[in-house]
Amino acid sequence: MYNLIIEEVLEQVNSSTTGLTNTEAKKRLSENGKNQLEKAKKKNIFKKILEQLKNALILVLIFACFASVAIAILEKNTGELINAGLILLIVVLNTIIGVVQESKAENAIESLNEMTKPFAKVYRNGKIVKLKTEDLVLGDVVVLEAGDIVPADMRLIEVASLKVQDANITGESMAQEKTTLALTGRNLPLGDRTNMVYMGSSVAYGRGIGVVTAVGMDTEMGKIADVLHEAKPEPTPLTKRLNKTVKILTYLVVVISAIVFIADMIQGKSISESFMVAVALAVCIIPEGIVTCLTITMALGVQRMSKKKAIVRHLTAVETLGSTQIICSDKTGTLTLNKMTVQDVYILNKKEFEPNDNPNFLELINCMLLCNDSSLKIDEQGNLTTLGDPTETALVHFGYSLNYNKDNFNGMFPRVNEIPFDSNRKLMTTLNSVGNKTIAYTKGAIDSLLGKCKYILDNGVKRDITQTDIDNIMNINYDFADRALRVLAFGFKEIIGDIYNIDTSIEDELTFIGLVGMMDLPRAEVYEAIKTCKHAGITTVMITGDHKDTAFAIARELKIANNINQVITGKELDKLTESELAKVIENCRVFARVNPEHKVKIVNAYKNQNKVVAMTGDGVNDAPSIKIADIGIGMGITGTDVTKEVADVILTDDNFATIVEAVKEGRKIYSNILKNIMYLLATGFAELIMLFVVIVICGNSFFTPALILWLNLISDTVPALALGVEQSAPDIMNQKPQNNRGHLFKGYVGFNIIVYGFIQALLVLIVYFVALYAYGLSETVAVTMCFVTMAFIETFHAYNLKNEKQSIIKSKPFNNKLLNWGAIITVILTVVLIISPFTALKNALGITDLSWVEWLVCLGVSFLIIPLSEIIKMFTRLYEKNKMLKNKKH
Repeated sequence: MYNLIIEEVLEQVNSSTTGLTNTEAKKRLSENGKNQLEKAKKKNIFKKILEQLKNALILVLIFACFASVAIAILEKNTGELINAGLILLIVVLNTIIGVVQESKAENAIESLNEMTKPFAKVYRNGKIVKLKTEDLVLGDVVVLEAGDIVPADMRLIEVASLKVQDANITGESMAQEKTTLALTGRNLPLGDRTNMVYMGSSVAYGRGIGVVTAVGMDTEMGKIADVLHEAKPEPTPLTKRLNKTVKILTYLVVVISAIVFIADMIQGKSISESFMVAVALAVCIIPEGIVTCLTITMALGVQRMSKKKAIVRHLTAVETLGSTQIICSDKTGTLTLNKMTVQDVYILNKKEFEPNDNPNFLELINCMLLCNDSSLKIDEQGNLTTLGDPTETALVHFGYSLNYNKDNFNGMFPRVNEIPFDSNRKLMTTLNSVGNKTIAYTKGAIDSLLGKCKYILDNGVKRDITQTDIDNIMNINYDFADRALRVLAFGFKEIIGDIYNIDTSIEDELTFIGLVGMMDLPRAEVYEAIKTCKHAGITTVMITGDHKDTAFAIARELKIANNINQVITGKELDKLTESELAKVIENCRVFARVNPEHKVKIVNAYKNQNKVVAMTGDGVNDAPSIKIADIGIGMGITGTDVTKEVADVILTDDNFATIVEAVKEGRKIYSNILKNIMYLLATGFAELIMLFVVIVICGNSFFTPALILWLNLISDTVPALALGVEQSAPDIMNQKPQNNRGHLFKGYVGFNIIVYGFIQALLVLIVYFVALYAYGLSETVAVTMCFVTMAFIETFHAYNLKNEKQSIIKSKPFNNKLLNWGAIITVILTVVLIISPFTALKNALGITDLSWVEWLVCLGVSFLIIPLSEIIKMFTRLYEKNKMLKNKKH
């Protein structure tokens, strides 16, 4: 509609400048439905539960639960029922947490409806009536005034100094001046369609009339809602890796169980007995404690992050923060203050503020405050709030900062007439009584005002303007523009004669006063935050609806970009195929003049390169990209309800620097989660090796299922939970983000799991074979010694993992009080279990009493895990040091 003239637009929607009749409107409402956004279809509770149970690890636990119940029934083993109950409790708790979190997000689309004003002024039967916005139809003619919320998408057919703030839709920081003229060009970005207004925008200044061109889901906001409907949240990077790891572990367990089944059959056991042993083995090896540890570690992290002004809505978001590689940030209100501020003043060869002794400056203040339609309010504490066009309110704030109050000026120099701003003249003029004179004050675009200036103010005295003056003024204008400052020019003229019957001719032969440059300033703390991101290996990308030059100027100021070639516009994005975008996106740091669809395309492009992407924003236009990003970050103060509801993390102070703190906390949590996983999977891997060797190769019985359950839920879980609150490494923000591709057996995590799994199994097997064959001890005593050794090894190994690469001495081994208490509790429980007088319990577990010598052997062998770990860490550090040196040479 933006490229059609008014008559063609009215013809297209079958309407007129006087609007529709009630009969026609009622007919269209019946045919096309109400002007409201469709609500997302809510999932029933059963579907929510089912989706939570799709997790690979949960499915394995469910299998283990059913298998334990089957064994308990067939073998009448109450220990297996306890096992099944504990596993079921873990699954139920995890499902409840997931369902509660998902329910909170269902309000996202409903929040979109709340953003529209309930009533609108509409022409019906040729008269203006007040209607509910939901009853608007295509072709309705709507009246807009300052303060109104735009109720539908409209093509403007009449404007009077109309300016609309549509940052929520376009992302542009400035209120946009509107026109009725048809525009040329195809597929113009929303921000360039100056003859259109969109649902959810607000009228900042002036008035206008528009004809409705789209309602409900056909509006631009409706398209955003559609994207929100379709966008499906993806598993977090760690979840993906864990799922792949669980699959590998499952295949391994199946193979081992099959081998055990065949081995038992060969040894003469019955099919049913061999099958039960194989299934019991599979159940025992599954690390039940992982789900509990991950959930509790993330929950504790969420509590810590809330104290740092970052509210986490989804538990899994905390680990994603820690592996973030790209932060796509909205400019307006996130990187900047979303408030125009006067930055520079030029008065005849001077670019400085001289309010006390410069008459030129005082005349400029007069013009700033008197040729100004904004209003102000000062509270009891002296704080100023303003209402009106952002450009004009910036002038009021500037004057107030120098102790010049607009209300006082209005009282001393009352306005007697005015010529309002319009987009053709690009000027505004007011006539004010100044003493016994009437002065016309004019402000506007420099190219419009300077051409009307015959004089220039020189130290308070009017003189003829020269070409040198004009050249100097234009040079300053170019300098301001290069710094992305919005430039306003100011002039004045004494009016003699009739001051009531005036026209635009009074704007001729003005006296030039000066220029003012203003901009939406970057937040002060953002500079350091972006610098920290660079050290942390995180790329900051700015996405904005602003023009290319403005966007680049801010990006250059913040050191996000240093070359205009690092900026891509929405138009350029439209021309790029997916493969072409993949080639250039690595060098892009700024995306300017973009639509909501572009933001989604940008986020997907990074994700297609296996990057972990965080997207920040506050407007409706940010919601789709925030939802599909790996981590969506919404603003708590300026953010719309929609943005908050789809975001994973909400910043309560709208501060980009808080994101960096959240990433730091996320890295700490992610590091601790990896410690949990390395600890628990290494133990599970060790158990797998031990059972395979003893049962399959030697043909002996070994740990009972109940004994392995004890190890998995008591000896394993308590230290693992303590590792979840471990302090972060001092240089955690100088490290690159974690590699999130592949399974957890890949890279250093996999190396750690496999190597320490082998070492733990080897130490326990040495105890077993020495006790059984070298000293001729009974099978029960040998198994008991292995159980104690394994429990102690796990306790000591938890201290190794406080820092998986640094020496245990340098990692302050005893500064984690929870780990210390966890180790003490584990040891006490193990000792009490062995020395307890409950013979029936020990017989059920397959253990017996130990002599003090046997206790010392268990303790000595288990302690070997620490010096062996120190050797591994030393070689790891040497390897990484040599690798770094080689990289530097290349």
